[in-house]
Amino acid sequence: MKKKKRVQEVLIVLIAFVMLVLFVAAGRIMVYAKEPNEDTVKNKSTEDIYYFTEDTDYSKIERCEYSEIDWTKYGNNGIKDEGTKEYLESMGIDAEKDETYGVTLANKLASMPMTMGIAEDWAVGTVHWGMCDITSSWFVPSEGQSYFTLGNFRDGLEGVEMIGAGWCADHTAAEPAAGHQVISVMCTVTSVDPSTGWIYMNLYLTPYDATTGQSNQWGLIGYQHISANVRVRKPFNGTAKIIKKSSKSEVTLNNSGYSLEGAHYGIWKNRECTDGTGLSFTTNAEGVGKLNGTLPAGTYYIKELTAPTGYALDPTIYTINIQANETATLNVSDTPIMNPLGILLGKVDAATNQNKPAGSGTLEGALFTVKYYDGYYDSDPAAQGKNAKKTWIFRTNSEGVCYYDNSYLQGGSDELYLNLDGKAALPLGTVTIQETKSPSGYQKNDTIYTVKITEDGKDGADLQ
Repeated sequence: MKKKKRVQEVLIVLIAFVMLVLFVAAGRIMVYAKEPNEDTVKNKSTEDIYYFTEDTDYSKIERCEYSEIDWTKYGNNGIKDEGTKEYLESMGIDAEKDETYGVTLANKLASMPMTMGIAEDWAVGTVHWGMCDITSSWFVPSEGQSYFTLGNFRDGLEGVEMIGAGWCADHTAAEPAAGHQVISVMCTVTSVDPSTGWIYMNLYLTPYDATTGQSNQWGLIGYQHISANVRVRKPFNGTAKIIKKSSKSEVTLNNSGYSLEGAHYGIWKNRECTDGTGLSFTTNAEGVGKLNGTLPAGTYYIKELTAPTGYALDPTIYTINIQANETATLNVSDTPIMNPLGILLGKVDAATNQNKPAGSGTLEGALFTVKYYDGYYDSDPAAQGKNAKKTWIFRTNSEGVCYYDNSYLQGGSDELYLNLDGKAALPLGTVTIQETKSPSGYQKNDTIYTVKITEDGKDGADLQ
C-alpha cells in the first residue's frame, strides 16, 4: 500500500511538471486572475501579458535590469516624477540607484513614530493612511516589467484615483496578485493645485508577507511593495480681505470730514458682476474689510457698492485670486471728494450793492486771509482753540473778486490743495475768511466768516 501511494505521488508531480512545460511552450506561464483596465494597458494583446496569481512560479519571470526600467510607462513616469523623487530623497533614498528602495523606505518608516489616522491638513508633505485593494497585477515579457492597478480606496482615502499604472518598489521580489491581502496604504502629498482642488500624492502599499530585504538565488524573498502616483480632489476654500487707503492722505489724515469706515464691496464670479457669491466686505475705521465667509479657490471680481464718508464711489472692477487655506489681499485706494471752487469770495460796494465801486473808490487790492480747518465747525474754529491746517492770503482783482488760484495768491501763503487732476480744490472741512486789508476808498470789514466745505459744495461768502 505504501509503495502504491508513493507511485501515485510521483505521477501527480510528473503530471504537474508536464502541465507547467505545456504552459511554457504555449507562451503562458500563469493563468490571469483579473484583467487590468483597458486604459491602463494599451496596444497589448493577451498573449503579450502574464497575469499574476497566488500560484505564480516567480522563478520563471525574467525581469529587465533595474537600470533598464522604462519609467515612462508608469503613472507620471514612475519615480521619474518630481514629486515622487523629492519625497524619496527627503527620506534619504536615491530610488534610481537603490532597486530595493521599497524595503529601505519600509525600514525607515518602521522606525518613525506615526499616527495611524487621517491628517487634517492636505499640505505638501503630509501623510495620509488608509486602505485599498490590488485589482490587477501583470507582467509584460517583452518589456521585463510588472504593472499594478489599485481600487476601492477607503478608510481615509476615499475618492483617491490612480494616475496610470503602479510599479514595484522592490525590483526582484514577487509581485502580489489581484486580491492579495493589503496590510497598509500610505499616501504622501507631493503637490497641490488649489485652483482645481487636485491633491497629488505618492502611494506606498505594503502587502501581506512583504519582502524584508532577504534574498535567494532568484532575488528578494517575499512580495513587492507597490508604489503609484495618485490624486484626490478636495473642496479647498479660502477667504479675502480689502485694505483701503486714501489716494491723498495729506488731505484726509486726521480730517473728520473723511472716514475709511463703512465702505461696502460685493464679490462676484464673473467680470460683469452678475453672478454673485452672496458674500461681501465692509471696511472698518482702519480701512480693512474682511470677507464675511469663505469661497472655493478661484478667480473672483470685486466692486465698491457704497463709498465711505468723504470719498467718491470707485467704479473699478478688481480681480482677485483666492487660494485654498489662504487669505487673499486686495489693496485699493479711494479718491477724497474735494470742492473745485470757482470764485472763492467777492467784495461788493455797500452803496451800489454791486461789485462796482462808488465814486473814486476801487474794489481792487483788498486782501483776504483764508484759513482751512479739517472738520466741520459752525463758528470760528480758532476761537475754540483749533489750529488751521493751512493759511492763504488772496488779493481781489478790479472786479472785487478773487479765486482759489495761484494767480491771486500773495506771499507768505501756504501751498494750495490740489486734486488728483492737479487742479486747485478744497478738501472737505471748514474755512474762515477775513478781510485783512481794504482797497482804496473803503473801510476794512473785520467780520470773520465761517464756511463749511461739504460733499455738496458751498458758494463763497460775499463780503461787504
